[in-house]
Order: sequence, then structure tokens, then C-alpha cells
Amino acid sequence: MARRFIIREDAKPIAVVQIMTGLIHIALGTLWIHFYFLNEEEPNSVGPVPICVMIYYLFVSSFFFINSGASSVFQKPPTRCKLVYTIVMNILSICMAIIGLIIIIIESLIFESKGVEYSWSNMSGFLLLQYTLYITILELTAASINIHWALGAFHHELYNEESSSSVSEISSSEYSPPS
Repeated sequence: MARRFIIREDAKPIAVVQIMTGLIHIALGTLWIHFYFLNEEEPNSVGPVPICVMIYYLFVSSFFFINSGASSVFQKPPTRCKLVYTIVMNILSICMAIIGLIIIIIESLIFESKGVEYSWSNMSGFLLLQYTLYITILELTAASINIHWALGAFHHELYNEESSSSVSEISSSEYSPPS
């Protein structure tokens, strides 16, 4: 029996937000790469390892964010398989966002310990960390909303014409009004 599900109209803009956060993560990763090359010359720099971890996180997480947004956008017709795939991708996206928040907290502590004096590299590193933090929180929120709406779609099923007509035929054939 084929079933279709009702998906909220607001799910597509949230999915587009997820795709955009993935693209912004790619842009931030590119800025972190430029920061890495500028930071090599500084005597009180944070070192290459924390910056490389942030670059790696930004590019890997963008893959998950774009895929979770794309899985939420392409839901015509919404089926059980597509909804399950959307939920799984959004759960993975939430996991990546939580990992990102942990990395950002550790990076903030590292930058704070090295930021004893004013330097351009530490200030720009803090600025990039703040942008990354805000975008990661936005992705965490968008993925949570999409999961909530996808789970809600399981409660609002639409049966296609074949299944609904067969149900009405069965019910009309079983019931004959008394004459």
C-alpha cells in the first residue's frame, strides 16, 4: 500500500538555510586557509594544528550540511524512504554541529591563552571563530527543526487514489443498508 506524507511548506526554506550554511562553511574554510598562511609568520601564533583542525571540520561539515538540506528540499513525492533519509542526514548534521561546537570551544581557549597582547592574527582568529560559532548554531537549529517536521510528517499520511478507492470499495461492499 503506497503512502504519501504531508510535509510542511516551511520545510523548504529551512532546507535552503541548511544548504546556505554549508556554503558559508566552505567560504569560512577558505578564509581559515588564508589565515593559516598569514599566521605562519607570527611569533605568538596558535600553531598550525588548531587551524588545520578547524579547516578540516569546516570542509567536512559542509558536506553534511549541504546533503541534509538537499535531502529536505527534494521531497516530491514525499515517501517513507525519503523521510527516513532526511531524518538520518539531519541527525548526522546535528552530530557534526555538536562536534563543531566542541572544536570551537577548544579553539577559543587556545586563542585566549595565546592572546596576551594585541595582535592582528589573534583578533582575526577570534573573529573567524565567532562567525563559525554563529553559523554552526544556525545549522544546529535548522537541522533540529527539520527533524521535528519530518517526524511530524509521519503522523499526517495521505493515501494515494488507488489505496483510498480500494478502502472505500471494501467498506461499501461490506456495508449494505437495511431495506
